[in-house]
Amino acid sequence: MYQLFPPFNLASGLGNLAVLDLKTGLKGDGNANPYKWDVLGQSLVLMIGQAVAFLLLTLLIENGALLSLYHLLMLYASSPMTIFTQQSGTGLVLLSV
Repeated sequence: MYQLFPPFNLASGLGNLAVLDLKTGLKGDGNANPYKWDVLGQSLVLMIGQAVAFLLLTLLIENGALLSLYHLLMLYASSPMTIFTQQSGTGLVLLSV
């Protein structure tokens, strides 16, 4: 749930990077890859995905596409519902609610 928020992903990635630096400093292993999925990979992929999603949302809002979709949905919601029922032998009957 918290991974939906970019600041959480940033803090998680930085924390994992600090732990990796501490582990490599204590072990003396200089070949640790910080871009592994467990270290920074997951946080980076999530933040890139969120950046693309927020960019598209911003473009849709600025373009007015969301507003016209909203108006279309409100027009559909305000129109009377039409229900088709079938009665025995008489075919379809149109009922308006």
